[in-house]
Amino acid sequence: MADAARKRVLLIDTTPKMAAGWRHRIQDLSDRWEIEVATGREQAEEILGRGGVDLVAAALDLPGGGAAFLDAATERQPGLVGIVLIDDLAEEQGAGVADLPYHAVPKSCHPEDLNDVMLRAQALASLLGDARLKKSIAQIRSLPTLPELYRELMAELRKEEPSLDRVGEIVSRDLGMTAKMLKLINSALFALPREVTTPAEAVVFLGVETVKALALSLQVFSQFKFVSTLSVEALWNHSWVTGVLAKRIALSVHAPKAVADQSFISGLLHDVGK
Repeated sequence: MADAARKRVLLIDTTPKMAAGWRHRIQDLSDRWEIEVATGREQAEEILGRGGVDLVAAALDLPGGGAAFLDAATERQPGLVGIVLIDDLAEEQGAGVADLPYHAVPKSCHPEDLNDVMLRAQALASLLGDARLKKSIAQIRSLPTLPELYRELMAELRKEEPSLDRVGEIVSRDLGMTAKMLKLINSALFALPREVTTPAEAVVFLGVETVKALALSLQVFSQFKFVSTLSVEALWNHSWVTGVLAKRIALSVHAPKAVADQSFISGLLHDVGK
């Protein structure tokens, strides 16, 4: 990839040792991104002052707060994309990262995971071509709070080996999600030989990634009752069918399971924002 095509990334951590660790780990990303690593706020401010930075990934435990640093940086440069680097899930929950308008990445993540998050963040930013819209979004300081049940469900699903029984138990406490899941798993789209009657059983058939997408879509669509004259229920059903068909197409061409799951999620959420 030519240098002109690469986006400039500023990665900020708290100590020279942490910064050196990042420099070593991100070497394989140098052909895709122009990454500069800074130690502390002062060096980061100096680099930002030169201009030309497209994306900033700042440690949440940066003195004065990594989120506060990103707030100030995006205020000065509305088109700047922000990412917070967190120590672990406990810090994420305790520091309220879910309420921040930034992507979050564990410091212990694999370089390719960091690459994926940066790509998604940059892709989203590229959709916001209107300068006034960029400026407005950069001024958002909080996002809608997710229900505790949804947080609990996603925390279990993010585990390396999530308990499907536990997932089913959490889902069963939400009557709306339970009804929707059982309606879908027993529909003609899945064509199961017998009726599924419990959330725990439905989770086994759907799989973890599909349950994640289902929970996300239900949470997104539950924020609205109607959009103009279009029923959100009808929109949700259309999105679900699109997701299922996208996954079937991916599987029909022998795509890897991960690609098929992503196809489902893309289809499920393809109309969000219209």
